Amino acid sequence: MTEQQKEDQKKPEETAESLAKADCSRPGELLRAAREAKGLSQEEVAKKLNFLPLYVPALEDEKFEPLHSITFIKGYLRAYARFLEIDADEVLRCFVVHHPELVKQETPQSVEALKSEKNTSSMIFKLFSLLVVIALVAVIIIWWQSRSAESLPSVSNQDVQVDTLDGDTIVAPVQIEAITSIQPVAIEEKKTEQSLAIEQQPEVAVVAPVLEKPALEKPTVVKPVVAASVVKEKPLVAATVVEEKPVVNAAAKAPVKTINGDPATVTAGNNNLVALVFSNECWVEVRDDLGRMLHASLMQADDQILLEGKPPFQVVFGNGTVAKVFYEGKNFDFSSRIRSNGYASIRVE
Repeated sequence: MTEQQKEDQKKPEETAESLAKADCSRPGELLRAAREAKGLSQEEVAKKLNFLPLYVPALEDEKFEPLHSITFIKGYLRAYARFLEIDADEVLRCFVVHHPELVKQETPQSVEALKSEKNTSSMIFKLFSLLVVIALVAVIIIWWQSRSAESLPSVSNQDVQVDTLDGDTIVAPVQIEAITSIQPVAIEEKKTEQSLAIEQQPEVAVVAPVLEKPALEKPTVVKPVVAASVVKEKPLVAATVVEEKPVVNAAAKAPVKTINGDPATVTAGNNNLVALVFSNECWVEVRDDLGRMLHASLMQADDQILLEGKPPFQVVFGNGTVAKVFYEGKNFDFSSRIRSNGYASIRVE
């Protein structure tokens, strides 16, 4: 075939290609025109599409080197066209017409080869996972058997020590047989003759509980112990104290002084006195510097009490908004310590 004949064959192909290019605009021009019609800048488009800033001008100028491959180029063109609400297929068709050299670089892989490789890697992964699971099960079984084979530690005879609220210790010897198996044991708390004798005395002693079986020796009390909750009454010298009424409470059993008059006047000149006044229901606890519980009770509206102890005083209110504190002849302001739920914990000194 002569060169003239070859040239004649190329002319129809070139003519068809030229007609296709003339019929189709450049993809970059389509994107730029649509973007400008929406009044968007290249930076705004890149930010909204999460593109790198250089990708938008590369697509519009048709300089596709930063986009690495034909697959990425087509993906970015389609995403850009859809964002601008223009025909993405038309943009891709124009890209193929104007950049046939890039389209020829696209070499699709064989589907059968990809499928075979995927199946092989999947089988290897499944086999490896199965081996790992078997190894873990074997380790757990060996560990459990070694735990079961360990003998229970022997328990020797020892004494039971009970610490009281005052810091003293009560010692009671207890005999415990060696444990060979775990069985439920019924335990009954029983008072001994010595504990009954202690209860008859004016002071209260805390005694360690004694097991009924096996038989136990009588507990040895290091020294008589007074429970911290028992507070001795001290006389108050104040002309405005008009009556005494006992307050039944687990934390404080000492009589509480009530006030009839100005609570500020009662506390003036004596820093061992603190007065509390309530306008509504409120729980209160008061301790002095010696750690004694001076008062703990649910107070009602219009209650006024006077307490004596060693300052400073630790006071806890369940609803501090309805309580007032008077100390050394003044109204003790603690409004800044009241929480949103009414709780308040203050130090009066």
